Amino acid sequence: MLELNPTIEMRQWRYVVAVAEELHFTRAAERLHLTQSSLTRQILQLEETLGLQVFNRDTRNVKLTTAGEVFVDEARRVLASADRAVRLARGTHAGEFGDVRIAYSPFIDLRAVNYLKTALMALRPSLHITLEGISTAEQTPRLSDGTYQAALVLLPYQDADIAAEPLFEEPLNLAIAVGHRLARRRQVNLQELVHEPLIWMTRRSNPHFHDQFLAWCRAAGYEPIVAQEVTGLLECLQFVSDGVGISFVSASARRSHFEGIAIRPLVGPPFPVRTGVAYRRDNSSAVLHSILAVARQQFRKGVGCELPTAK
Repeated sequence: MLELNPTIEMRQWRYVVAVAEELHFTRAAERLHLTQSSLTRQILQLEETLGLQVFNRDTRNVKLTTAGEVFVDEARRVLASADRAVRLARGTHAGEFGDVRIAYSPFIDLRAVNYLKTALMALRPSLHITLEGISTAEQTPRLSDGTYQAALVLLPYQDADIAAEPLFEEPLNLAIAVGHRLARRRQVNLQELVHEPLIWMTRRSNPHFHDQFLAWCRAAGYEPIVAQEVTGLLECLQFVSDGVGISFVSASARRSHFEGIAIRPLVGPPFPVRTGVAYRRDNSSAVLHSILAVARQQFRKGVGCELPTAK
């Protein structure tokens, strides 16, 4: 491609293409909203800069020279590249283009993660979206340093530099192996689980959620016996399926159809499992604005065990 000469102004690239397409100075000048004399002067100046004739013209005809044909072909590429640069820059500024990294807690329903990605891609199809599962505790520094634009988390989420807002809420349910003595029950009381080994998240995965859960258990007269700590929901469900112990999951897990597991509602005061979106408070990027706009529009609060359907 012909190297862009710094002495050639962008308008001159446009002028020469217009004349080449019209092969008529008067029509080209009208198209460019110029006087014919001004356009002629610009083309002569361009030819002087190049040291060659771009057009052969007489009183009746305007034709491209051989060198002019080569130059005009390259001029069209220059203009296309310039237009593309402007379009990409504006699109990136508006949150329509770019790479987006969104983290998610390994303990939230993956259908919610995919739901957000699908809705975001429908609104901003030119975004390149990467989803990464990482514990809530590990998300904070990476939200702060800009590695992630946002994260889907279990609330509460407490950090001075990170904002978090709820997206939807579900009750906590019991997860037990299908052969468990309580699997035939339609609902289960916490007190019936007193001696059952529990499969549960490590505290470092999400300290605030972990502590809130324990406080709820103790208020209901149930002291959990943790037999196995896990770092993700799928790991948790596998241990339950294998009969290692019981666990607790959000109500939407009833739709996951994990083999060998029965999901049962709990009797008594509910424990609300709130899924939210976290982001750095001072992040004013258009990409984050797009993520939040989609999340706020697409998710509904208080959806029980049903994730919202795409609109």
